[in-house]
Amino acid sequence: MSEESRVGRAATEAEVAVSSEVVFLLGAGASVAAGVPDTVKFVMDFVEDTRAKNEEQVATLERVLAVLEKFSDPEPVDVELLLRTLTELQNKEKDVLLRFYEGGRFILSGASEKKPLIDGLKEYIRQRVVVSAEDAKYMQPMRYFVEEAGTLDILSANYDICVEQFCSANKFVCRDGFDVHWNPRTFGERADVRLYKLHGSIMWYQTDRGDYVKLPVKVEHDRVQMLTGESAESLIVYPMEKWAYAEPLIELLVRAKNLLESDTCRFLIAVGYTFRDAHIKRMIWDAARKNKALTMVLVDPKAAELYHGTLEFYDDNHTIESSLAGRVVCLPYCFEKVLPFLKLGIVDNLREGLAQESTAHTSERQGQYADWLRAFRSLIYAEHVTEAVSVFENRVSFADLGSRDNSNLELPFRLTRSLCRVGRATDGNRYARLFHDMLVQALRYQLQQLTVYTDRPDKPVMLQQYSQLVDPLRAIQGYVQNQARLGGASVPDDGVTALHRQVLSYMNAIPNGYIPMAAYITMREDAWPREVAALKELIGPLGANAEDLKKAVTDIERKELKHFADLEIPELGTQGS
Repeated sequence: MSEESRVGRAATEAEVAVSSEVVFLLGAGASVAAGVPDTVKFVMDFVEDTRAKNEEQVATLERVLAVLEKFSDPEPVDVELLLRTLTELQNKEKDVLLRFYEGGRFILSGASEKKPLIDGLKEYIRQRVVVSAEDAKYMQPMRYFVEEAGTLDILSANYDICVEQFCSANKFVCRDGFDVHWNPRTFGERADVRLYKLHGSIMWYQTDRGDYVKLPVKVEHDRVQMLTGESAESLIVYPMEKWAYAEPLIELLVRAKNLLESDTCRFLIAVGYTFRDAHIKRMIWDAARKNKALTMVLVDPKAAELYHGTLEFYDDNHTIESSLAGRVVCLPYCFEKVLPFLKLGIVDNLREGLAQESTAHTSERQGQYADWLRAFRSLIYAEHVTEAVSVFENRVSFADLGSRDNSNLELPFRLTRSLCRVGRATDGNRYARLFHDMLVQALRYQLQQLTVYTDRPDKPVMLQQYSQLVDPLRAIQGYVQNQARLGGASVPDDGVTALHRQVLSYMNAIPNGYIPMAAYITMREDAWPREVAALKELIGPLGANAEDLKKAVTDIERKELKHFADLEIPELGTQGS
């Protein structure tokens, strides 16, 4: 069978493939926790590795990097730029542009040959992408996706074996299109994970007879000698090689495209991938155009920057919106930190929010009550800020958020911080003010409902109604603490957070609404010295009338609560992340 026929057969088989609901796309950032350097750290580590081995080569390498750093400023030099530059320098005599130069001086004249550096960098990449089962332990929460899906589809632009080690540790059956030889029919066999390695693998080789084989052995060089007498070369698309023809890579790309276009694919979770491969980015745009239900979850510390700079628009001038515009959830976190929360915290809420949004649209069309608030809540929990803002702007009112138990108080708080995390602090101002207004409303209601019980000076002061505000404020505190554990893009310590912290501190000072009179006097004396002095006079050696005590304590608490209600929230500004 010819190459063309085999690729055509693969395409036909892929067209009928059914994807998992959630599909992962793993880039270099997904393997950092396993000890595999990201694209920038690869360069720094390679310089130190070369320095220890060859002084002449490191001198050339540093001269090349000095030029590239000026060229790429302010961005750091990454392994793709370095390897591409070294390859072009090695083959500079073949570059037609040089035919237009006469008497020009080559600034790297006298430097050592570039081929040893190219070979050395490729070898260094192969060494560093070998990971152990222990290294891949951070991927354990992925098993929840596998168990829910039955068969989970994973696209990977990495050469490393993190996914394979994860599957081995969990005794999952992993199909990658190979048995020993390339055999794409294995994708149709029972599997827990179907793995599509779009840039090849350190375990894949192409023989000099045109065959493709999988050799799970550690080798020192790019070429190996097989017992059959054949030699084989690594089937890896290195960073500077944007495209290389090899039957497995072509077939895998076709299969990946059809999976993303499948009606069963609803969520593409892209992790640590920069979308520099134009053909893969275009493939995803095409899939989003055909699969209207597809939503991308982008996990990367620079997720918002990647989305706005690379995915949101087709053109460099940012005038033509792409098929992904408004359909990307930006999670500016490190993968290994957010992974334990990714299914329950993000994907399940995202699924629920989009389903509730669809149900609300249907109810509206049928003239029935539409519960947009439920959709709004789930979308905020999923950090889908674009869709949450759209729902609020068009479907949810301030009155909808109001409730006697203050259970919705956290929603504008969460949305404010999520907008800040994706660089939209200016948009976050509206929701910061909304949180402030809701909290003020709750405090005013607290003022109206405040009841003080105290019969004698030696008995505790009891302040009722506090739990209705304490519980929502503590839920917000839990959210803030969880966000701090996730790390990622920072959020300024804004007025919203400060107000929450002050009010919660006030509430926590009176646990469960009870506090001894002596402790109460100590707590309020600095802030309200005149009022507390009057309270002390009431108590006196002979005690006081219960009604007088209640009135004195109530007046102090009203002033304390009014202080918070009168606080102004400063503008968040434009610095969001």
